[in-house]
Amino acid sequence: MNYQFTRALSLRAIVDYNGLLPNPSLVRYERAKGLTGDVLLTYLLNPGTALYIG
Repeated sequence: MNYQFTRALSLRAIVDYNGLLPNPSLVRYERAKGLTGDVLLTYLLNPGTALYIG
């Protein structure tokens, strides 16, 4: 998801899902599921110069 407040200020959010479904006859891993998220705030100071937070 990406939202641009102004020409210089934008916010980006990423949600990532990871799932592990191993074959028990081949490996001894257990089932695992996880959900992670990242947020990035960007402010463009000048053309070619940006400030990133996140």
